[in-house]
Amino acid sequence: WLILEKMLDIPRDLTYEKAGKIRHTIVLAPKRADYQDRWDFKKPTPFTRIAKRRFRKDGLLLLFGYPRLGFDSPNI
Repeated sequence: WLILEKMLDIPRDLTYEKAGKIRHTIVLAPKRADYQDRWDFKKPTPFTRIAKRRFRKDGLLLLFGYPRLGFDSPNI
């Protein structure tokens, strides 16, 4: 448990922009585009595809159409 606690420790200098850049590097990597496209074609509704793309982009799991303003800091 002590090791897990250290792994989940968030650096104080981690800003929203830094966290977003790290997330985009991993989640939206060009080599993962094929997997993302396969998932998009598998799901039948356009709303599901749009919601999944928005989640990949900003990492916020919100109701469809809910404003994303105010979510400007990483989870601490």
